[in-house]
Amino acid sequence: MSARVLCLLLLLLALSLPAHAGPVEVFQPLEQNLSPMQLRAKARQGAFVQAVNQAVLALLPAAPGEAQQAKLREYFQDRAQQYVTGYQDVSAVQEPEGLRLTLNVEVNQSALQSMLRRCGAYYTAGHPLAYDLRLLSPLTAEESRRLDDLAVMGGLERHAGALPEFTLERGVGTLWKGTLRTPETQLSDTQPDPVGLWEKLWNRYFAGQTTAAAGNFTVLRVSGWFSPDGAAEFDRMLRAFGAVQDVQMLGMELATSGVAASWRFKVVDAEALEARLKEYLPSRGLTRTQSGG
Repeated sequence: MSARVLCLLLLLLALSLPAHAGPVEVFQPLEQNLSPMQLRAKARQGAFVQAVNQAVLALLPAAPGEAQQAKLREYFQDRAQQYVTGYQDVSAVQEPEGLRLTLNVEVNQSALQSMLRRCGAYYTAGHPLAYDLRLLSPLTAEESRRLDDLAVMGGLERHAGALPEFTLERGVGTLWKGTLRTPETQLSDTQPDPVGLWEKLWNRYFAGQTTAAAGNFTVLRVSGWFSPDGAAEFDRMLRAFGAVQDVQMLGMELATSGVAASWRFKVVDAEALEARLKEYLPSRGLTRTQSGG
């Protein structure tokens, strides 16, 4: 394998990593019966939670309401570590009252965004979704509490007569039957657990939102670079450019004519994007093809 091909593969790997590292500082107060190692471990876990919560707010297209944000924090309190792909110690300062720890924490943004889409928060942050709930069979207090928590986290506000309408009832044997009705369609399923049934049907509903939104994305292919470094520079420019969002690099090709790469993104300001591409590409001898939007 040539050095140039190896360089390309390493760059592709770096660009495709669905993670973001950022500095996080936490203060962990001293606790009785905690050794220095245990204190540091607890501080580290707090840093993971803080990093994931920061990533959640950065990934959501709008600021969630206080109640929704609180439920998201509560959800990730015990689940943050599964979204952390790595960390690096920056500093640890022992103070009289506790330990001040600073870490660079790497968060798997792709997995995190996927979860935010499934639960609905990605689509309802700043814009709650009205729905109605019809309970044809009684729930336990714990089941009701868990459904209420999931509704708040997903940005769902209950209003009589609203659509979507979610119906829950006892089915055959120990199964629960759920139906989620919208003006366009009806989703139904059965599960032993009404909470799992709720999650499954709302996941399917919001997956439909993802499919509908896919038509709003543009695919841009740029070719003509002499090395992968040029594509990496363009990738950084595109991600920092306010006229597009949800930027995803689809791939890179190494041909005799040079390096080409493709991106998928949502256009926020088409006029600004067009002006920027006309300014950026021709002066560097680059060409483009574009579809969607």
